[in-house]
Amino acid sequence: MSNNTIDQDVTYRKFIADVVKTETVWVLEDDEGCANIDSNSYETETGEPEIVLCYWSDEKLARACSKEHWPDHKVDEIPLSDFIENWCVGMQSDGVIAGTDFDCELLGAEAHPLDLLLELFKELRKSDKEMNFEHYPSQDAFEQIALGIKTESV
Repeated sequence: MSNNTIDQDVTYRKFIADVVKTETVWVLEDDEGCANIDSNSYETETGEPEIVLCYWSDEKLARACSKEHWPDHKVDEIPLSDFIENWCVGMQSDGVIAGTDFDCELLGAEAHPLDLLLELFKELRKSDKEMNFEHYPSQDAFEQIALGIKTESV
């Protein structure tokens, strides 16, 4: 495993732990949507880079990237329950990738939204936290649905 892969894994794990702890995800948005970049890791069926929507675990990290790469975007916070239920599910259905804690050099971790959602559920369980969702009767029920989708897609 290369150092870059190890760094990305550490960044990804830290993002998950931090957003579960604070129950907040940070995003940069403008009139056209949230900050995004081309993927370094994932390609479409035609060989083009997948679109990566960028999220941060810390407002200061988001602001630093905003100044450097997206000066017209505003920093906004997303409650973790909303991020899981609406943003992750939306990214999954839109076929885009989640990018986590990119730095000013646009180095960060990329993940399929369903994988990110399942990792967030795992960390919530580990942290003994229970989220309430608008469209799912319980966190466990939502996780079981996500696991079913993951199993069907393999």
